[in-house]
Amino acid sequence: MDVCKACAIAKAKQKNTQHKSQGQGKASAINEKVYSDLSYIYGPDQKCALKYIWHLMIDSATGLGTDCFYKAKMEFIELACKLLQKWKSNGNEVKILCQDSIGKNELFDEHATSAN
Repeated sequence: MDVCKACAIAKAKQKNTQHKSQGQGKASAINEKVYSDLSYIYGPDQKCALKYIWHLMIDSATGLGTDCFYKAKMEFIELACKLLQKWKSNGNEVKILCQDSIGKNELFDEHATSAN
């Protein structure tokens, strides 16, 4: 039996990841340290329930998160950079961006650095 889209989204849970980053511990100011991660939404049988990528950004100080769904992994780069630029223009620049060292995140780092 297939998992319905609404059930898969409602039961979606981010897997725990090891974060090896500078600035260990919780941040003391808003956007001082932000975690960024990509994930798929899996059904109960551990098969991918949706063909969408879930991008999640969480502020370490407040615990508040921003998320969005994309059809392809590369789509998150442009919109995430725009969000980082918006925070910077509002006076809440991200000091430390923690993420896994996979290829897509390295492309994101390059794009974000060149956008500054």
